Amino acid sequence: MKRILITGATGFIGQALKKRLLQAGHQVYVVTRNPDAKRSLLSDVGVLGWETLRQPHQVLPEPLDAVFHLAGESLAQWPWNARTRDRLWRSRVESTHLLVEALGHMKCKPHALVSASGMGYYGDAGEKEVRIGDAPGSDFLGRLASAWEREALKAEEFGIRVVLPRFGMVLAGNGGALPRLALPFRFGLGTVMGSGEQYWGWIHQEDAVDLLIKAMETPELRGPIHAVSGPPLKQSEFARILAEVLGKPLWLRIPEIFLRSTLGEMADLFLHGQKVKNGSVAPLKFPTLEKALKNILK
Repeated sequence: MKRILITGATGFIGQALKKRLLQAGHQVYVVTRNPDAKRSLLSDVGVLGWETLRQPHQVLPEPLDAVFHLAGESLAQWPWNARTRDRLWRSRVESTHLLVEALGHMKCKPHALVSASGMGYYGDAGEKEVRIGDAPGSDFLGRLASAWEREALKAEEFGIRVVLPRFGMVLAGNGGALPRLALPFRFGLGTVMGSGEQYWGWIHQEDAVDLLIKAMETPELRGPIHAVSGPPLKQSEFARILAEVLGKPLWLRIPEIFLRSTLGEMADLFLHGQKVKNGSVAPLKFPTLEKALKNILK
């Protein structure tokens, strides 16, 4: 049995991870923004509030074997004005700084910190196949992911192994982007976005959880890893497969200029892409998009 701390445990990935860890017999603690409001959802784990981490005395349970840091506000918040970007930054970069600082004060430090990141780290990579050592993008998502990872890597100064899964779109039926993406397709209004030539990395929620656990359990893993499934797919191909799985036509295209004028910088979420292959960290239950979507949507 391991003693494990999770941030972001009320998110759809965190919930699935928490469930899997409890089923395996581990003791789980979570850090959440509203501990009193969330206690009914987290009755099977120990609950801490983020504010307690700001206190000068030690508040984290000891000992801990591993920490999963999944906290961060949803990127799909319109508009991406200065206030929204500040919230996104604080919920990732500042929360990571606070967590690592608290880990540094522990007498018995965890063996591993698995801190989520994203494929947005690379910015818009076009047709180039991105690799782990590539420089971050200069857009907001690239700067955000780069700063997020830098804060997490500071835990290495305390002898903690740090793993940084750079996730593609995590596909699930109970959260994330897929339910909203699939909705217009269900009514025969699925679309290709912009040119449709941008690459979309993706991973099924179950495979994402497998990868997180593998990162915790494998001492040889450290630093960034790619958390995507299958061969690289362009957005137009993603849309075609989604339409086929739902038995609907695909005949609409949203021009880039419309997305830019409507969503502003947030359009980067849909129009920027990264061509990346699976890093084979853990075996995949859902190696193809068709299999993943049929599992979730059927």
